[in-house]
Amino acid sequence: MQTFFMNNLSKRILELRFSLNIGRGKFAKIINTSPQIIRNIEKSASKPTPDLLEKICLTWPKYSLWLMTGNTTHKNDQTQPEIKNIKTVFVRYQKIS
Repeated sequence: MQTFFMNNLSKRILELRFSLNIGRGKFAKIINTSPQIIRNIEKSASKPTPDLLEKICLTWPKYSLWLMTGNTTHKNDQTQPEIKNIKTVFVRYQKIS
C-alpha cells in the first residue's frame, strides 16, 4: 500500500510541476530544496519528507488536498492542477520511473 501511495504521490508532484510549467530547478528553489531531491521523489527513489510536503501544500494551497489524497472538493476550493498535455507528463513519468 505504501508503494502505491508513494508512486501516486510522486506522480502528483510531477503533474503539479508540469501544470505550473516550471522546471525541476525552479520548483525546487521555490520550496527551498534541491533539484536532485525533487528528481528522486518524482522517480519514487525517495520519499518526500513531511516538511517538504508541507512546503508544497503551503506554496500551492488549492492543490493540497489533491496532492495528499488525489481527491478534490469545490466546497473548499480544493482542486487539481490543469494539465494541458497529460500525454507528455505520462511519457516523462515513464522515463524517470
